[in-house]
Amino acid sequence: MIPSTITVLDHIPLNANGKTDHRALPQPTPHTHTKTTPPNGPAEELIAGIWTDVLNQPDLDIHANFFALGGHSLLATRIVSRLRTTLSPDIPLALIFDNPTIHTMAEAVGHLLPVSGTADGRTSL
Repeated sequence: MIPSTITVLDHIPLNANGKTDHRALPQPTPHTHTKTTPPNGPAEELIAGIWTDVLNQPDLDIHANFFALGGHSLLATRIVSRLRTTLSPDIPLALIFDNPTIHTMAEAVGHLLPVSGTADGRTSL
């Protein structure tokens, strides 16, 4: 229950009865994040794709908090369900509560991504 915006006023506008004049209050201006860090690597790309679909928000910053973006427990279950289908059925629901950003979640599940061999014998994600 953290407010998304805070507007500081010099005084509260009052109506003729001395009560707050809600119509005279300025409209809140949401904070716009100017720099978006794109996903880096397969784990972050996978998770960012799932978050984009579930939250219906394109161009997510990998350091943005899931709950600050409008996420809630029901959407968290959808994200974890898709991760279970894609990566492993052993992923706990607590994962998103303990790692509420794309970056931290990718670090937590990165080891579950399939590793494939390359032509020169090296492995890559």
